[in-house]
Amino acid sequence: MIETPVTLWFVMVALSIHAYFRLAPRQKLLPMQWTFTGKVAWRAPRLTALSFVPLLVAALLVFVATLPQYASLADSPLEMVAGIGLAVHVLHLAILWLTLS
Repeated sequence: MIETPVTLWFVMVALSIHAYFRLAPRQKLLPMQWTFTGKVAWRAPRLTALSFVPLLVAALLVFVATLPQYASLADSPLEMVAGIGLAVHVLHLAILWLTLS
């Protein structure tokens, strides 16, 4: 069933929308990468930073869904991609929250 990956993707989008308005609302740039010493290596505009993972996961879901070797396998690869994507997105938002709080 395709519903689970799509639902997980919508959860990512909802988390991004919530974070856009609630997470450090006055900052125009948000951290995207940190060095090993914990300093911010580079920042991105809010919209880019908060939509990066959901857009990447959407592209991966489309790519995996079009692979012929997975056509006979229900949705397990799609669910795996969506689940890992959601976990990565939650981790990114948690790190942002800890960094900016």
